[in-house]
Amino acid sequence: MNEKLTQCPLCNNSKGANPFLSCRDELVSHKLFHVEQCRNCGFLYTNPRPNILNISDYYQSDEYISHQDKPASMIDKLYLYIRKVMMRRKSRLIRSLIPQGSRLLDVGCGTGAFLEAMRHEGYHVQGVEPAETPRKYTQSKGIQVVNDIYSVFSDRYSEPDILDEDSDSEEDKGFNVPIGFNKKETPQVEANLFSCITLWHVLEHMHDFKEQLNRCRQLLTNDGYLIVALPMYQSLDAAYYKHHWAAYDLPRHLFHFDNKSFKTAVELSGFTVKKINNLPFDSFYISILSESYRKRLPKPIGYLRAFTVGLLSNLAAATGRQPASSQIFICQKTV
Repeated sequence: MNEKLTQCPLCNNSKGANPFLSCRDELVSHKLFHVEQCRNCGFLYTNPRPNILNISDYYQSDEYISHQDKPASMIDKLYLYIRKVMMRRKSRLIRSLIPQGSRLLDVGCGTGAFLEAMRHEGYHVQGVEPAETPRKYTQSKGIQVVNDIYSVFSDRYSEPDILDEDSDSEEDKGFNVPIGFNKKETPQVEANLFSCITLWHVLEHMHDFKEQLNRCRQLLTNDGYLIVALPMYQSLDAAYYKHHWAAYDLPRHLFHFDNKSFKTAVELSGFTVKKINNLPFDSFYISILSESYRKRLPKPIGYLRAFTVGLLSNLAAATGRQPASSQIFICQKTV
């Protein structure tokens, strides 16, 4: 069942919103969904949207690659290759902000590739993943994962390189990690646990993103960092593909940020944006997906045009004329 928002999720304005665009769900339902723009602050949000109880239905697809580690198509292989390249870049970013041995939380960790890489780098890692299948897969790697951010507690850290490869013990391999707390069952609220919290293309999926940001602030140390990656609807590739732009990803993406709206959101939760980095590979991947949604050209020609659009998008971002297709926001907790 869908729910209709009667006020802006960012500024709480209840004076209405204007239609922005409509996109078809190309992944699961093939239904049409709509994006509205707040008349007060300009924030974009999907409305109506699936409620928190049935949103999982829209992730039930073998093509939802972030919940898999095995490619099923050429686009999937491209995604996993880009993920591998970006993993090194993400690792360098984390090392530049916090020392080895620090505690790191990845919200929306999927199959745990990032957490596994950072554990090998010497960090104490923990994950949050609401989807059962990727969560269990990550746990099978010996990484501690809970199903929501309110279930994070200080006695659930995994130690870097704690696994004995010769051990067959279920306890050693992390199969006994308890999960399943919710807000009502949480016995206490713990704070100042992590030096860094990451949300790689996750915030736009959260029904209660402001509450989630508040919880992140609570979990961070006083000098802790929040790192958020987001698609940017004001990018050149988004402007070119319009309602076919794959990063709208309706209805899984509930919110659509720009620099201004993201800055407003994190400042309301007690963060300061310190730096913005571009994700240049995303423009190529998103453009290829967008071409497949358009279904106008043979694949070789479509791929060539996707490469051209992705390149132009990156050039526009490099010159500062438009944001990149995806950006990383490096934020720090304000004390």
